[in-house]
Amino acid sequence: MNKDIIKRLKEEYGKELDAFYKKDSSHGWSHVEDVAKNALEINRKMILNLNEEHLVLVALFHDIYSDTDRENHHTLAADWFIKFMIKQDKYSTSDILEMSLAIKEHRASYNGEYSSLLSEVLAAADRGAPNLDSLIIRSSKYYLEKEPNRDLKTVAEDVYKH
Repeated sequence: MNKDIIKRLKEEYGKELDAFYKKDSSHGWSHVEDVAKNALEINRKMILNLNEEHLVLVALFHDIYSDTDRENHHTLAADWFIKFMIKQDKYSTSDILEMSLAIKEHRASYNGEYSSLLSEVLAAADRGAPNLDSLIIRSSKYYLEKEPNRDLKTVAEDVYKH
């Protein structure tokens, strides 16, 4: 797996992304890096031959706005991504649109048809190989950050539902 591409793109766009991810412990850097690794692994194991840079980009940008508007973060992130990437002038308009749709369609609650294989791989990579300990910790952090004064029984019930 080419972990150098993750490092390179994180360094290239880290300043912009840091503003979104440094405040969000449940959907922060650790999570998006795991999603990028998962996406590259899926691509390699299934011999999909998707553009690795595109895979990593959508993984790195997919959860921006999670800390401020969890319900709509996918749409906000996709819209922001388009504007930001057009300014970068590094990718074609069609590539930017495909990547933004992948970001928009990544949520587990998404019920439509995926617009591309890139969307489907991002969604699968975001779900990841289930690691119960990690899932419980991330979900607990999310609920406690949202409402710090919640009692632990309510948090546990919400984590179980999640």
